[in-house]
Amino acid sequence: PSGNDPVRIVPAGPIRTGSLPEGTSGPRACRQRDVSPARPPGVSEITVVAHRGFAGRYPENTVAALRAAAAAGADAVELDAVPTADGTPVAFHDDRLDDLTDATGPVWETPTDRVCGAEVLASGHRVPTLSAAVAAVPDDTLVNVELKNPGTTAIRPGERLGADDRPAARERWGPFVDRVLDVLDGVGNDLLVSSFCEGA
Repeated sequence: PSGNDPVRIVPAGPIRTGSLPEGTSGPRACRQRDVSPARPPGVSEITVVAHRGFAGRYPENTVAALRAAAAAGADAVELDAVPTADGTPVAFHDDRLDDLTDATGPVWETPTDRVCGAEVLASGHRVPTLSAAVAAVPDDTLVNVELKNPGTTAIRPGERLGADDRPAARERWGPFVDRVLDVLDGVGNDLLVSSFCEGA
């Protein structure tokens, strides 16, 4: 999409798990369905966003999942970002490594080499740095980086903060947001940086 094209993130539907109707070959195949009732007035095309890459075929947020989503025709990929112990942003969804990898502990308390050496879901795929993840996505594919956590349990996802709480939230998020923006500086992709946390 160009800067003037509308971008509409649609419910994951059939691409949520990578399972598509019989006879289809990738996320673009969803366009073959009649989706016009779901389109708001004035929107002529639906943008297909691969949530955590092609996570139904490859482990979420891995280089393989991101490459596969773009190769299958996704217009955009969404990936998650959290910091390691030294503040390096990595593409990972959870606060802890335990459920998705063969490593343990909070991501933000774990050295980068240990996080990036962790195998995701016994697949042979590793946790990528944000830099490596974004580099895996072709320049013509929009990248949505969702800021999951700045490295603390003191976040309040989905909650509207009062005026008194906002400065502390911005201070908590600021260093991580700056590191993410440094990684994204100069990439060729159109970008969307998002978060469910006010203050990010």
